[in-house]
Amino acid sequence: MRFTVHGPFVVLRDAKGLVERSAAKRRFRADADRDEPGLPWAIGCYVFGTRAGRGIKPWYVGLASSQPFQTECFALHKITIYDRAVAGRKGNPILFLLARRTPTGRFAKPSDNKLEDLTFLETFLKGIAFRKNKGLMNVAGTKRLRMMEVPGLLNSPRGANARAVIELRKALNV
Repeated sequence: MRFTVHGPFVVLRDAKGLVERSAAKRRFRADADRDEPGLPWAIGCYVFGTRAGRGIKPWYVGLASSQPFQTECFALHKITIYDRAVAGRKGNPILFLLARRTPTGRFAKPSDNKLEDLTFLETFLKGIAFRKNKGLMNVAGTKRLRMMEVPGLLNSPRGANARAVIELRKALNV
């Protein structure tokens, strides 16, 4: 199970500042195919975010397995989620792709089979994204992330971190 990371790809906005679905999809397809031929038709996980002055803020983590990135990332219900994330906010909407590779190095193609590695990667990415943005738009699979408290790692309470927490963060490189 090997993945390659691609992006960030700019997602176009309209005059109102919302995602321009048709133009954004065309630009994404061209940019992603230029990055690596075949990428828009690959599967894997993706992260939608905004890039502004202070860096990149993740807003949504998704999974494309039965449909390729170009279809899944720009489905109407995803555009609605993206619009909620960017409405009234500054910054450029962007997409990162984590493309699944076959053992021979080609992009994996859409499949109706449940791909457990993709599900695991999506959950893992949600945890990382939630740590950076408590306003993550994902609802499914984030209940535990929102409820769990692990000092220094997840939903940390205010106050100084104990020595053990500091050492664990070093050990985990976070």
